[in-house]
Amino acid sequence: MFEQAVWSPKPCVTCLCSGGEVLCDEVTCPPLRCHFPYTPTGECCPVCMDTGPASHGDVLDFSGDSPVANDPDPVTPDLDPILDPVVPRTKAEIELLNREEEERLLKKEKRRKKQKEEAERQRRRQEERRRRQEEERRQEERRREEEGLRIEKEERRQEEAMRLKEEVAMKERERKLEEERRRHEDELKEKLRELAELEEEEEEEEDMEWLLRGDVFQMFPDEPSKEDLLPPPLAEPTDREEEDGKGVVVRRPGIALPLGCDISDVTVTCENAQLTNFPPLNIPELKSLSLEGNSITTIPVGAFNGIPNLESINLGKNKLTTAGIAPHTFKGLKFLSRLYLDNNLLEKVPPDFPSTLQELKINENHLKGIEENSFQGLSDLLTLELEGNVLSEGNMDPLAFRPLSQLSYLRLGKNHFRTVPQGLPPSLLVSFYTFYGNSLENYILKFLKALFLTTTF
Repeated sequence: MFEQAVWSPKPCVTCLCSGGEVLCDEVTCPPLRCHFPYTPTGECCPVCMDTGPASHGDVLDFSGDSPVANDPDPVTPDLDPILDPVVPRTKAEIELLNREEEERLLKKEKRRKKQKEEAERQRRRQEERRRRQEEERRQEERRREEEGLRIEKEERRQEEAMRLKEEVAMKERERKLEEERRRHEDELKEKLRELAELEEEEEEEEDMEWLLRGDVFQMFPDEPSKEDLLPPPLAEPTDREEEDGKGVVVRRPGIALPLGCDISDVTVTCENAQLTNFPPLNIPELKSLSLEGNSITTIPVGAFNGIPNLESINLGKNKLTTAGIAPHTFKGLKFLSRLYLDNNLLEKVPPDFPSTLQELKINENHLKGIEENSFQGLSDLLTLELEGNVLSEGNMDPLAFRPLSQLSYLRLGKNHFRTVPQGLPPSLLVSFYTFYGNSLENYILKFLKALFLTTTF
């Protein structure tokens, strides 16, 4: 259907297509005052067919309504409509009426179009107003979102600055803690050294008798001569010594040491000497023995019978296992105060340490648990280091530390602790590095830091 198309779906009804809508209007016929109205073919309204003379008050009526007037003529109110003949309209009059009706319809259509255009303008104004309001709302939301992002960015920046500040402060605290720990270790080592020197002086003042093997004894002079303290120049081993001693070199008269070993005063050092077995030594006055960096796997029974007065033993960086250490191996060393077993293959703490032990290090081994009697009798132990093992609160007996009444320094770092183990002795000086490198809960770690800062500073 084309715009502004006009058609008549039925007689006396005219329809118009405008703006996508169909507007229809029915033709209103004028009233007739005749006896025999007639509707011609092709016409919409009826006409009068009376042939008699028409009265001066007769009017042409095309409505087809009753000949009785709804509104009597005010000029001739006494005329009888039945006797009043109606003169039929001519074709020109009918065309005039049709033109008038078309003009009326056109005016009505113009009014309708004008009203529709006005309604469209109103709709457009409302749509524009609604669009402006929507745009303002979006701009306001965008402004609020940008403000929120700005505030969030500022908060993140402040949090990052605070975090960096806390990290710097934490590193500074850790540095101070490390310095304090080292100072504490140095002080402790100095005390141990002074104690060892004091014991050595007391021993030098006494005329002591050293137990060698069973019932064999040897007496030493009160003041050893300079010749006895300094070893003579090393001599090249003879063919017989190499054959019988299997690499044994005589460094002092009566003292045989393996190749790669050195002796100085009362100290024997066999570090990185490629030893695979514990060397047999018979030096009763020996007080310090270092076998670090070899491949020793076992310590047999009676390994220390010839060196019973040892005060310090370093067996670090070997291949010792728990089964490879004979029972009661260290028990007979009545003067042993320091024992280092770092970097071996121990899965359990060796049993039967001497009660004189003050410093024990079993770092970087394969310890899988601490039993109740692991430290039995070590009431004088001051320092215990068990870093780098497989220990946790689940495989450590709560009563294991009960015998350590004098323990002041403990390191359990680089293990698998998530909580602080139970049964720690009250004499212990808790340090941040006591559990450094574990997976302790955050609040426990903060508690230990605060506790260490409180007790240290």
